[in-house]
Amino acid sequence: MTSTDEKSPFDPQSTIDALRGLCRTAEFRVPGKHETWDSYHEGRSSFANEVEQILDRRKTQAAAIADVSAALNRAADEVLEIAHDGDDERLRDAVNLVVNAGLHFVEHPESSLIDAVTANYGDPVDDVLENLR
Repeated sequence: MTSTDEKSPFDPQSTIDALRGLCRTAEFRVPGKHETWDSYHEGRSSFANEVEQILDRRKTQAAAIADVSAALNRAADEVLEIAHDGDDERLRDAVNLVVNAGLHFVEHPESSLIDAVTANYGDPVDDVLENLR
């Protein structure tokens, strides 16, 4: 049930955007210039700590998506076993497409099925969908 392209489990652009926003508002502490240390003494965390917090949130999201992926793939395998249709290639392809498209939609809610097929399969979209008919 895995895709042909290994994709990052989260959108790296959102991490970059969050870090850019942080850079715009950061107040840096400069060694030897005590006037730049006010933000630290006012209780604000350091820039490095804020960057780590953003990255940790992204790691947590990636782990959650990986857990969902594993669960969906296991469910698909077990359903196909119950249906005794593990040898039915068309049914297996359809179930795999549901899993791959569902995972794609979690990360890209505005995407279409065509977008999900393009992102997850190396074959042309028409070929992938035609194999299900």
